[in-house]
Amino acid sequence: MEQVVLFSGIEGHVLKDGQPVADATLIREWIFAQDRVQASDQTTTDTRGRFSFAPVLHSYRKPRFLPQQPVVAQLIRVLADGHEWEVWAASKHNLNAGTEAVGGPSEGTAPTVPLRVTIDLDSPEELRGKVLGHTLFEDDS
Repeated sequence: MEQVVLFSGIEGHVLKDGQPVADATLIREWIFAQDRVQASDQTTTDTRGRFSFAPVLHSYRKPRFLPQQPVVAQLIRVLADGHEWEVWAASKHNLNAGTEAVGGPSEGTAPTVPLRVTIDLDSPEELRGKVLGHTLFEDDS
C-alpha cells in the first residue's frame, strides 16, 4: 500500500467585485475510479474571504502486472449570494502532492504543503494549467 494524494490541500481566498466574499460555501468533490472512491467535503469562507481544505490522502495498492494511468476527477464549486460557480474542474493523473498546480510541485513538496490560490468569481472561466475555472494559482516566491 502506498499513501497517495487524491486532492492536494488548498488555501486561499474568494473575491467578487474585488472584495472578499464572506460566508461562501466551497464544495470539493473527487472521484478515484481505480479504487471506486467518490467523496466530497466542504468549508466556508471567513469574514476576509479566506478558506482552506486539508489534503485528501488515500491508501492505494498499485497494480503490479497491468500498467495503468491513475485518474482522479476533481471539482470545486462556490455557493454565494444565491449563485453557484464551478471554480475548479480538473483531471489529476499524478498522485503526488501539488501536481494540480500550473507548474507542478516544487521539489520536496509534502502532502502537508497546501496549494495557494485566489478564486476570482469575476475572472473569465478558462484553462489555467490543468485546472479549468476561476482559480488563479499564487506564486510562492
